[in-house]
Amino acid sequence: MKLKIKCDFCGMEFERYKSQIKNRKHLFCSKQCNNEWQLMGLKGKNNPNYGNIWNDRQRKRQSDLMNKRYENPQIRWNAGKSNRGKKFSKERIEKMHGHRTKESYSNPRSDETKRLIGIKSSEKFTNEYKIKFRKTMEEQGSWIPLHEMDDYKLYNKFANWNERMFDLIYNTQQQTLLTEYGVFNAKINKRGVVRDHMYSRRSGFEFKVFPEILRHPANCRLILHSENVRTSRNKHISDNILTLNNLFENIKKYTLPWHEQDICNKLISKYECGNRYNKEKYIENYYK
Repeated sequence: MKLKIKCDFCGMEFERYKSQIKNRKHLFCSKQCNNEWQLMGLKGKNNPNYGNIWNDRQRKRQSDLMNKRYENPQIRWNAGKSNRGKKFSKERIEKMHGHRTKESYSNPRSDETKRLIGIKSSEKFTNEYKIKFRKTMEEQGSWIPLHEMDDYKLYNKFANWNERMFDLIYNTQQQTLLTEYGVFNAKINKRGVVRDHMYSRRSGFEFKVFPEILRHPANCRLILHSENVRTSRNKHISDNILTLNNLFENIKKYTLPWHEQDICNKLISKYECGNRYNKEKYIENYYK
């Protein structure tokens, strides 16, 4: 004899034998309702694994298990054999993907989801995390250690913007430029604007200016990407939009919020007293 049950997703009544519902916590009238419920009902705190984070011992154990498993050459071979030796011709690709739309490959995120991802990323990518990650990449040989990096490239890295900056431009003319052309993107907006150092990093490197000073908002302007490429090729010290003294004065007068304002004021005083940028000291402080 069948029992009448309500679907946990759509609420519609359906019938099932008692043996089919034994020990089941949730019941659904169809696979579609089951799938929809899983998409909606297992998010966040409703997910059985919500908040479960492996400790270092568990991570190490899993890593050792996987490494041991793939020590066997046959298993390593089998792991990649599905397409080994197969030629992906146009006909084969068409057979695999021709029936699918572009949208079927995408997984668009809502604005709220993007906002939450941004918050979580900011929380994760702390200075401590970045330093730890850099050390790992250097030890693996994937990244060049800072002390082996070219002096100018390293200075460029230190003096590069450490904030988005587009939200800190209050000049009316530049805001209009940003609104009209948008931010440059190599794929979807090649006519957009980019950030530019008014007192260049090349000049800062030549005169050993502390990098924090060059990445201050008072040294940032927006220009079209095409103009930046054209001027950067043959940019000389004489081409700076600001003199160093002008930049110092602008930073001292800066009244808007900036997380490195006090640091920049102190470094300007140090520079005026004869102190200069030192590569070794910056590398030493970076890893602290």
